Amino acid sequence: MKKIIIYYPSKITGGAEFLLKTTADLLKKEYKVIIVDIESGWLSSNIKDVEIIHVSNKVYLDSNSILITAASLIRNIDLVFYGEFKLISWVLQAYNIIPQLPKIPSFQYNDIFRLIFKYTFLREEYKYFFKQINYLNSINSIYIMDDGCNDVMSKYLGIELDKYLPVVIPDDKFVNFCDKPLKNIKNNNITLVWLGRLDGGFKNPILIRLIKDVLAFSEINNYDVVFNIIGDGPGFKEIINICKNTKDIEFIFHREKRGNELRNIILNSDIGFAMGTSALEIAACYTPTILLDASYGNVSHKYKYKWIFEEKGYCIGRSIDLSVDKTMNNKLNFSEIILNYEKDYASIGEKCYKYVEINHSEKILKNKLINAIENSCFSFVDAKERGVFKKPFWHPLLILKNYIRSKI
Repeated sequence: MKKIIIYYPSKITGGAEFLLKTTADLLKKEYKVIIVDIESGWLSSNIKDVEIIHVSNKVYLDSNSILITAASLIRNIDLVFYGEFKLISWVLQAYNIIPQLPKIPSFQYNDIFRLIFKYTFLREEYKYFFKQINYLNSINSIYIMDDGCNDVMSKYLGIELDKYLPVVIPDDKFVNFCDKPLKNIKNNNITLVWLGRLDGGFKNPILIRLIKDVLAFSEINNYDVVFNIIGDGPGFKEIINICKNTKDIEFIFHREKRGNELRNIILNSDIGFAMGTSALEIAACYTPTILLDASYGNVSHKYKYKWIFEEKGYCIGRSIDLSVDKTMNNKLNFSEIILNYEKDYASIGEKCYKYVEINHSEKILKNKLINAIENSCFSFVDAKERGVFKKPFWHPLLILKNYIRSKI
C-alpha cells in the first residue's frame, strides 16, 4: 500500500496549513497517511486518525512513499528525509521560491532592487531556481496552486507551470441555501466582513486600502456600516490604529474565530472581503464575496475590485505589485460593489457559491492529487546528483547561528 507523507513544519494557523490538513483528510481514505512535523506543529496537532512522526533524526522513506510538501522546502528535504521516495512539491506562495536574501528589510522586494540583486548577490540563486523548477516539472514533481503564482514566477523566473493542484475547502464548509438569512435591504445600512490573518506583510496593505475606500464611501453616501474584522497576527495593532476615531463605521474586531461562531458572522454579513481560502469559505456561505489581491507595499487608490466568480485559473488572489496600472484589470470601485449588491444580492451570492463548488471543492483536488501521485517520476538519488538540494551561499552562516544558539 502506498504511503503519503505530508511535511509542513509550522506552528501558525494559515491557509497552507488548512489546505494540507484537507489534503491529509482526503487521502487517508485511500492511502496510509503520515504527518512528519516539528514538536507542537500545527498539522500534527490538528489531524486525527493518521500516524505522526516528530522530527528528531532523518526519516527514511521507502519506494512506496510519496512525500507532499511546499515547493519552498524542496532544497532542504535532504536534511529531513532520505530513501527512494517520490515527491510532489506544491507552489503555495510563489514569492517563497523567488530568490531573496535572509534578514534583509522589505526594500529588496522593490523591482529595482530585485533586478540589481538578480545580477549580483542572487545571480546563482536565480540560476538554481530556474534549472530545478524546470527539472521537477519535467518529472511531474512540481504543481502550482493557481495562476496568481504563475504571474509571479513568469515575471521573475520566466517560468509558467501548467499542472494545477488548486486550493480547496472541506465539504462541510458549504452551507445549505436555507441557512443564509434573507436580506432585508435597508437604505444606507450594510454589514461587511474581512476574514484573514493580519500578517503585517502582504495582507495588511489591501485591508488598509479597503478600510479607506469604505470610509470614503460612507462619508459621501451617509451610510451606516458595520465592519467585522476577523483575524489576528503581527499586523493587528496597525489595523486597530487606522480604525480609531472613525465616524459612521462600527469596527468589530473578533481576533480568531472558528466553527459555528465564524460561520454565523459570515452568514449574517452582507458582503465578504478576503483572499485565499478565507475568500472560498465566505463564498461557500452564499455570502457575496470580493476576492482581494495581495501587495507588500501601499495599495493605490486606483485599485479596483472583483467578485470571486470573475476570476480564472483557480486564482485566489494575485499580486498587485505586478500590475502596471494597479487596477489589476478589475472593474469595480467600492460604490459599484454596493450598487451591484443592492440590485441583485441573491444572484451574486449564488454565483460566488457555485464558482467555489465547481473549482475549489474536495472532489476537484482529490482527483488531481491521485493523478499526481500516480505520475510522479521523482528519484531522490537523481535529484541529489542534479543539485536539487544545493544550499544557498549563506547556509553555513545559518548552521553557525544555530550552533551558537544551542550552546547559549
